[in-house]
Amino acid sequence: MGIKRWRTARKEKTAEQQKKYFRKKMILSSVGVFLLLCGVVTGGLTYGYQVWKSMYKPLPDAPVVNTQSSALQTEPPLAFAQGKQPEMNLIKPAAIPPKYRDQYTNILLILSDGFGACDLMLLTIDQAHEQLKLTSFLKEIWVKIPGLDRESRLDAAYAAGGAKLAAQTLEQNFGVTIDRYIEVDFQQLPDLIDRLDGVELTISQAEAEYINEYSASTPTLPGAGTYNLNGRQALCHAQNRTVEVHDFDAVNRVRDVVMAAFVRFQTTSDMMRLAKLVNDSTSMLSTDLELEEFQKLLLGCFDYVDYETCQYLLPCGDGYVKTTVKGAKGTQDVLLIRDIDQVRERIYRFVYGDYHSSGVCQPDDPLYNP
Repeated sequence: MGIKRWRTARKEKTAEQQKKYFRKKMILSSVGVFLLLCGVVTGGLTYGYQVWKSMYKPLPDAPVVNTQSSALQTEPPLAFAQGKQPEMNLIKPAAIPPKYRDQYTNILLILSDGFGACDLMLLTIDQAHEQLKLTSFLKEIWVKIPGLDRESRLDAAYAAGGAKLAAQTLEQNFGVTIDRYIEVDFQQLPDLIDRLDGVELTISQAEAEYINEYSASTPTLPGAGTYNLNGRQALCHAQNRTVEVHDFDAVNRVRDVVMAAFVRFQTTSDMMRLAKLVNDSTSMLSTDLELEEFQKLLLGCFDYVDYETCQYLLPCGDGYVKTTVKGAKGTQDVLLIRDIDQVRERIYRFVYGDYHSSGVCQPDDPLYNP
């Protein structure tokens, strides 16, 4: 019996280790595009200065806003489940705990489709607790846009005012400080993936049909299964906004593509080919990281691999209401947060505290808070 219990305990421990490893891979995959394009795993430090110089784009002091953007032309939400929609107010970003002031870096990750739409994620490098934290904000969240005295979907801030307005909107709606940004233009992803000889992904029947209809790629996919997708197919899959299991499937697809590209990059042994990929792909990226910060981030990656990883997806649980708005391009789905003060408090505890004592739940499915 002793041996049997030992084997059972060992098996359970191994399963838990695999689960933790999977979560870490998913977190790292969310920033994997940036890391792989910088060539961290294949001698990117050699090209560090050239890479940084080609993508360094500091943000202006104030956003240049297109107030006539169709993304901003929306009416108020049609319904709110609990009656009248709560009044929305802007706040100043919360102060970092003094004893940890120099041990946090918050980087806004922007995955852009090149046409104004984007996915926004906040990467927190928490050196105080040796944790990597990823806070994902769904683009449909209804927010107040700073400086415009109007409300709209979160992605409208980026569409109308770029990375600067997107960062300000997150800071003043959710109270979190954003230090830097990194933007990836997904429209240039197909060429990179084709140079990697495609990416392997497992897709459902509905996803296969979507790819066949919108990617204009041949041969078509026969149905559900695991395939080596070419660049156009992979981009189409990442941009699929249809709902299958729950409203958060779109987040899964984006990260699946990023992860698959990261894995293919890691398993490519031709060093000259990888070096050329790194050099050619910097046009996909822009950032306001200074050279010293950029070098520090690259060097720190070797330590961050050992950091504990955790993530938080907003909105989550039953803390939001799904409804619609009428806009310049027709009806759009929006997500109304029930209690914004509670959300702000949770984000603060998650970002600046030890995850284990933050009280913020990381679900078994790391991409969805049930």
